[in-house]
Amino acid sequence: AQNVLHRTAESHMSIIHRLSLAAFILSASIMLPATADAGWQDDIDAGIQGLGFFGGNFLTEPTDKTVEQNGTRYAGVIYPGFAGTGKGGGFALDFRYQKIIGLEIGFIFSEESAKGEINDLNLTLSHSVTHVPIMLKVAADTEIIRPFAMVGWQFSFVSDAAADFEGGGTLFGAKNDDYSLFAFGFGLDIALPLDGIDLRVPLTIRMGWNTSTTDKVSDRADYDIQGNTINKVTFSTAFEYHAGGTLGLAWYFL
Repeated sequence: AQNVLHRTAESHMSIIHRLSLAAFILSASIMLPATADAGWQDDIDAGIQGLGFFGGNFLTEPTDKTVEQNGTRYAGVIYPGFAGTGKGGGFALDFRYQKIIGLEIGFIFSEESAKGEINDLNLTLSHSVTHVPIMLKVAADTEIIRPFAMVGWQFSFVSDAAADFEGGGTLFGAKNDDYSLFAFGFGLDIALPLDGIDLRVPLTIRMGWNTSTTDKVSDRADYDIQGNTINKVTFSTAFEYHAGGTLGLAWYFL
């Protein structure tokens, strides 16, 4: 099991490294020719931003709490709703065409958790996650404060999933499940009044919906049941909803 987890972690990092390399090559391919030829790059703004992130994570309580094992159906198995927070930081590459149409590719590293209640005791699900949002943007072509809206898809690569039960014991566990979300939001770029350098303060409100989350408990957790006894419940930490915000500092080199 440890080898499998190790290979899974290596696979996650390989994907993240490839995405990071692709984003770097994309920005370099735009930035370097601009030093020699103004050409079509006059219509392009390209920048990199560092950002901090804070948000909320949610899993609703499913209505279908039926599990089937070995031909036997068990109704009303354990599964509460969960809510909690996450925080972290990262960076993003931002490209604008004629200051209006944009593409953002982000890498946000976050520690996230959510609590549910079982028999008046807290059960906390947590994980480390790398979010990779790829967002299309439409912005207002204004001078100082530049509002924008965005929509796209966010890919989330999970590691170190854990379940911590206030009552102790080994009944509850968690598993790493990568997931993706339909993502949307809005924000502002605040241009700083500096000569010779284009620095902006980006502020965003972001929301996401995991469209693959179902209302069936059997799709969200693995149950080990023998007779009328639940021996183990292993929860997925693929959250259903995200809501949060980012604040950062961006440098536009084109």
